[in-house]
Amino acid sequence: MSSKAAAEFTRHELEMNGRVMVIGPDLMEAFLTIPALQNAAAAGSDQALRNGEIGRVFGFRVFISPFVNGTTAFTRDAFALACRAPRVSEGAGKSASQRHNGYSLRVVQDFDMTVRAEVSLMSTFVGAGVLDNRQSMSFGLAA
Repeated sequence: MSSKAAAEFTRHELEMNGRVMVIGPDLMEAFLTIPALQNAAAAGSDQALRNGEIGRVFGFRVFISPFVNGTTAFTRDAFALACRAPRVSEGAGKSASQRHNGYSLRVVQDFDMTVRAEVSLMSTFVGAGVLDNRQSMSFGLAA
């Protein structure tokens, strides 16, 4: 499976640097039986393993996610993500907007008489899209 993605990405002349593969729980067992990934020293630092990165295979940094069925391979230029905060509320007791590393969030705090307590609202606008179909592929286990 990872060899298929590596071959396809090479056919499309995509850079080796920045290739990522995310595997779901259904493929986790198959990946973890690879001897090089069973030893943290061979797979990379143990810190990477603690963060969900299980190692490098065929030039891909491999991560585990419970939100993926099968496998998704991509480069950093395959997708775009935009995150923006709504306008700061002028009528609230407190309202602020913050940005950090490309992410934005608005926080509004006020007193709500109906529940007699401080209430908070956090909000953001998020959008994502595919930039280049050639730079990503998904596949699963063969039956």
